[in-house]
Amino acid sequence: MLKLSDLQLDRLIKEDKSFILYREPSEEQVYFMEVEQLQRVSSIRDIKGDGAFVFAPFEQSEEQPILLLKGNPLRVDFRCILTGSTTEKHYTKLSKESENASVIIREMSQDMPLIAGGLEWASGSKEDYTQRFLTFKQALEEERFKKLVLARSKELMLADDFDPKACFRQIVEQYPTAYCYLLYTPITGLWLGASPECLLTKQGNACSTVALAGTQILEEGQGVAQWSDSLQEEQAYVLDFIEERMTGLGLKVQKSKSYSSFAGGLAHLKTDISFELSDALGIGTILESLHPTPALCGLPKEEAKAFILANEGFDRGYYGGFFGFVDNELAKLYVNIRCMQQLSARSLRLYAGGGLLKGSILEDEWQETEAKMRTMQQSL
Repeated sequence: MLKLSDLQLDRLIKEDKSFILYREPSEEQVYFMEVEQLQRVSSIRDIKGDGAFVFAPFEQSEEQPILLLKGNPLRVDFRCILTGSTTEKHYTKLSKESENASVIIREMSQDMPLIAGGLEWASGSKEDYTQRFLTFKQALEEERFKKLVLARSKELMLADDFDPKACFRQIVEQYPTAYCYLLYTPITGLWLGASPECLLTKQGNACSTVALAGTQILEEGQGVAQWSDSLQEEQAYVLDFIEERMTGLGLKVQKSKSYSSFAGGLAHLKTDISFELSDALGIGTILESLHPTPALCGLPKEEAKAFILANEGFDRGYYGGFFGFVDNELAKLYVNIRCMQQLSARSLRLYAGGGLLKGSILEDEWQETEAKMRTMQQSL
């Protein structure tokens, strides 16, 4: 078994060798894979059970292709301590114990010390976000769309002691129910993420996904408030979209009741969805139908995606895409949110977004993106 301290990631990056360090949701085992074969895929539909780690962008292009990373995953002696005192595990435990989610939330920062220090905010102005927000809201008020997702990015200047491996360790310990990864390829550069949002899991022909949308920022000493009509509406759009897409493929869908789900210092409204994959359908067909869901894009899907690409003002890259392993019998793919991209030795970029309806309020949406970015900022 490898030791985390033995992984020479800096050397691999300097030699332009691809690798992935990852921990699947609710698992304690960490794996490391040095990539032996890096393959481009021409379309989502072409993703098959090839025993590969998939890394897909929000919008596929020549510069940002869908990638399959193949190699031999090795177990890593990580020795992380996942106790009930970690923030997210505390939220998860409380959400299961409290039917009405009226729980007391502790302050995130008490359990999440910073590593790198010396950060300087470099970009991501509120003025620019405000102009984008008004453009998006006007389109919603004109009823061109039912929902749009407006994302933003923020660049940080890094301290000299920035250590991606230490950041990965932080997110693994802080977010035990998230899919955590640290990935590098010469095509994508370095990405780090901790996603709470499942796009698709598969075991045999049994498949599941989630409708995850609506956000509450959890403050110290406060419980989860009753979900507002607008947040329930936002989540219902995602749920209805997934149901319609799957039934349109001839699949029979089963769903849970909606409930509060916790990720870091945030609460989301979530519904579990399951279905049986028919032998006539491949996993690529399901992924093509789902991606991007209204949780990351909007409705109607294709029109919303085109509007976002034309008006959001920056390139999402692999933010809003998806990642995870796929083979013939098993697949576990998550949406690439709560992530960051290293731009250079001294800078990185954080990403966050939020769903907008025609009644959305600017300050609420801005604060939501700030809270989501803090999820990754806490690892620095």
